[in-house]
This record gives sequence, C-alpha cells and structure tokens, in this order.
Amino acid sequence: MLQTDPGVAANTAAFVVPKAIELIPKAWLDAARDSIGLPKPVVARVKKGIADYLRGVADTFDPPKTASPLRSDPGFSNANRAMLDAIESAFEVREQQSVREILSRFPYLLPLLNEMPVRIAEVFGNGTPFSLDASSYSTHDGYDTLVVSIRTQQAPEDAIAHLDVLYETWWLDRMPDGHGKVTIMLEYA
Repeated sequence: MLQTDPGVAANTAAFVVPKAIELIPKAWLDAARDSIGLPKPVVARVKKGIADYLRGVADTFDPPKTASPLRSDPGFSNANRAMLDAIESAFEVREQQSVREILSRFPYLLPLLNEMPVRIAEVFGNGTPFSLDASSYSTHDGYDTLVVSIRTQQAPEDAIAHLDVLYETWWLDRMPDGHGKVTIMLEYA
C-alpha cells in the first residue's frame, strides 16, 4: 500500500481543492450549457452546489485542529446557536462536547440535523427515540463524523422497511448536504 506523508497530503489538498472549486464546476457546466442549453440561473445554482460540495471535501482534508464549543464561539450566528439548542432538545446527545466540536468545524450540518427529527417522526412515528453521537470511524486523531441512531423495538424487517422509507423519501436527497459527515442507523432496544 502506498504511504503518504500527512503533511504533504494536506499541502497538496490545500492547493488542489481551491483550484478544483474554481475550475471544475465551470468546465462541467459550460459543457452542459453548451450541449443541452441549460439556462444561466440553473447553471449558477449547480455551480454553487458543486463548489459547496468541494468545499466540504476540502474540510475533510484539513479540518481545524481545535474547535471551540459552538455556543461560545463569537463567529457563529444566533441562528446557529438556536439550531444547536433545537438539536440538543430533540436528540439524546451522547458525547455532547465531541458533537459540539464537530458542529463547530462543520456548521453546514446544523440545518440538516435540525430537519431530521421531523423526518424521523414522519416515518417512524412520534415519540420514536433517537440519539446523536460523535464517531471516530474515519479518522485516527479524533471525532469527525456524527451518527444518528433510531431506537426501535420493531421486528428487524419492519424497522428496515421504515429506514428504507426514510432514505427514499428524504435522506437520499439530503445526504449530499452532509458531505459524508452524518450516518443514520437503527439501534434495537
């Protein structure tokens, strides 16, 4: 297996990703616009979406080494603090400090997580318990992903069928907004 110096990889990502944000969406969309005649407003929205996605990818290469809690960070708006309060009220938040650190580093997750309790209730029913955990699954130097666990006592076939409905009616469309930082799973009680 090829071994890469993490410093070299981070420096390469720091150079390449901003260039990709600048060049790739333009090249893709210019070609799409020319070949199928996309209207300029559609092209602009798609460019923004691609650029936002690539910025999220860039964050995974070089996330801040430390993050202050979201509530006390003066760089976060009152709206973000309000979303954090709503999330902490709706979810059973395990490892609260680690969850807050992840949300401080990746604030684009706040609207997604804020919407999630409603979507879970629509599919699994009101009163279905769910939790939010920090996970270090994809990194060795700390937490970098969030796991939403939906607790159920349903038969496995029924629980999986409900999870499939959640995926088909909402999650598959919203998953790209999480940039690989959120996983939804079942937890059998």
